[in-house]
Amino acid sequence: MKICPKCLLLQEDSQFGQRRSRPLGQLNSRCRKCRASHTLAYFHSTYKPRRIALRYEVILKLGGKCAHCSFADERALEIDHVHNDGAEDRRSHSSAWGSSLTFLRKVLADTTGAYQILCSNCNRIKYCETVSYKSEEV
Repeated sequence: MKICPKCLLLQEDSQFGQRRSRPLGQLNSRCRKCRASHTLAYFHSTYKPRRIALRYEVILKLGGKCAHCSFADERALEIDHVHNDGAEDRRSHSSAWGSSLTFLRKVLADTTGAYQILCSNCNRIKYCETVSYKSEEV
């Protein structure tokens, strides 16, 4: 039995997860429910605003509008790999929350012209044209 310092409830040891960075058998100080609420609060207060700001910087760096049709509403703009190597790029950074920040920083630092901004429609059309998309004739 252990007391969670956050909710101050006496709970079974099974309600506290194992600490990854500590020797086997050592439990987290907070219960699973309190850890989950802390993680969610961190996401909304820290990670999400950084990701939004970094994404906006990337969009501005790459021209601020779709490279094909000049659509400029940032809600529908996507970062596209010019050389269609997106799958390889995604495999290279696969950590949970850090992956999009890592990718955005990589795009921001890129000087080779490997990325462009496309709107959702143009990005989908490019995908269909380059991945030998075969539509079924009706």
